[in-house]
Amino acid sequence: MNLLDANTQQPATPRWHVAEISWPGSADLDTMAAITRAAFADGDMLPGLPAADGASDTAESIEADLRAGIRLWMAHSGDGRPLGYVRAIPRDSSLWQIRRLAIRQDMQGRGVGRELVLGLERAARSEGVANVVVWALVERGIAPLYARLGYRTTGHLASPGKPLSEAVMEVRAGVPRPALAYPWGTQPKLAAGRPVIAWFAVEGGTAAVLGEAEPGSRATVRALARHAADLGARPARFLGADCWEDGETPDVEGVSARLASSADRGGDRLLLFDRPSLDVEAYTCPRAGEPELLALWRTPVGRRG
Repeated sequence: MNLLDANTQQPATPRWHVAEISWPGSADLDTMAAITRAAFADGDMLPGLPAADGASDTAESIEADLRAGIRLWMAHSGDGRPLGYVRAIPRDSSLWQIRRLAIRQDMQGRGVGRELVLGLERAARSEGVANVVVWALVERGIAPLYARLGYRTTGHLASPGKPLSEAVMEVRAGVPRPALAYPWGTQPKLAAGRPVIAWFAVEGGTAAVLGEAEPGSRATVRALARHAADLGARPARFLGADCWEDGETPDVEGVSARLASSADRGGDRLLLFDRPSLDVEAYTCPRAGEPELLALWRTPVGRRG
């Protein structure tokens, strides 16, 4: 889902109009549900993931959200025709959570999502809400999109009910801030010594490197890239990293052994797959095979055509 424009600067004059939808009112919930289903049905960055909840949205489920107090905004170009929608869950008097940002397919990548998110933030600020948060699904490629809007990662958690990982990303509502480079500019520091699995594109395929976190995410990746090179692989590009959930006792040896069973070669700390990362399930959906793992980061990769 290319929901947010790649441009990191907010345009001086927004091209799209954003308005909150009142309930009960004249909202066309069937159109809203159709746009949401289409946006969520075929937009994942990585293949083979469980179906997104938004892909089964209906007029009835949207009505249930509205009746439960969830807020809703629509973007249009001035003629009233919908371009996209976003919802907000009021968690308490100081926090709103973004829910189901969905842009009409022919309008994706043109800044509509940016205007919707900023409009939601303006509404939050006008009502005295201090913070806005989004649980961005890492494997679906959502986290880099919100980093462009200045959302900073404050934690990671397992997605409820699905073998996916969420980055908890927050901003102060309506406060100007720069775009953040993903993942370096968005992350809290990793605890030094924490076990980490880093993924790299290498000549002829993909490498998984098992090691320990350094003080800082960039330092961690650099150290693991050097480790891979020392073991005979030359990383060409960083693809992402995994770690264990807080409170879990890391089964590093067990995970290494199970990764090795699907790898083509390598040893305990460097595993090589003679295929692209998109064909390595341990990369595309790590929690499917190792539920205690979390995908910390996934960098944008080319989708299959």
